[in-house]
Amino acid sequence: MGEKGGEFMKQHPIIDGEVRESKNGLALVVGIWQDKDGQIRITSKDKFITSVNNKEGSVRCHENLYNHLKSLLVEHGKWENKLEIRMNNPLFKGLFITKGVLFIFEKSNYK
Repeated sequence: MGEKGGEFMKQHPIIDGEVRESKNGLALVVGIWQDKDGQIRITSKDKFITSVNNKEGSVRCHENLYNHLKSLLVEHGKWENKLEIRMNNPLFKGLFITKGVLFIFEKSNYK
């Protein structure tokens, strides 16, 4: 899109469910989030829902797209590392991370 198209996009944000056409493409609102298995879900209202991951051999594997979307989620505070998710589980209360080092305490030593 040229400058005129860019100005229009800034003045008139795309609303959920809208599909805006340009000369050779489309613009639409897309939602992304991390699911409980670490995949990234991608959806557009009433259009589609799908997922992408970085697991080699998976039909949903697309490492480049996954990394770009993950970076966006991290940048906006919407990404949880799996280890962090495990640490919130009472079964893993003996875990502690500092400066990239993982410490594991026995239950009797943990307060």
